[in-house]
Amino acid sequence: MRFSERSQFKLKIDESCLRIEIPRLTLQPLVENAFIHGIEEKEDGGTVTLQIYQTANDIIVEVSDDGVGMEQDKIKQVLTLSKLDEEHVGHSTGIGLTNVIRRLQLHYQVRDVVEIDSERGKGTTIRLLLPKNH
Repeated sequence: MRFSERSQFKLKIDESCLRIEIPRLTLQPLVENAFIHGIEEKEDGGTVTLQIYQTANDIIVEVSDDGVGMEQDKIKQVLTLSKLDEEHVGHSTGIGLTNVIRRLQLHYQVRDVVEIDSERGKGTTIRLLLPKNH
């Protein structure tokens, strides 16, 4: 609600994709991160978009923002943490996203369930790759 005056939220959803089940609280941290880390820092606000569509093998869920973007080191850190077999203890930036990735890996039994595209000053897209044949 605190972003409502200077932000927009857009939905682009292929309704044929809505039958796929995903673990609870998968989308909420991604959308929240887009607002807090993506567009909150922009003086003029911005737009967060949730897009769901399908490819031949996957249902794709994208959360995009046109915010400040992420450094490549930060992206590597999040993706590296999600691939470690041991539990991470202590504070880490990106822990919410890392937890989402790990839960999806366990649920779908695949390691590559996320892609992150980002450019400083242009925004970030978190793309979940959810296998259709699960």
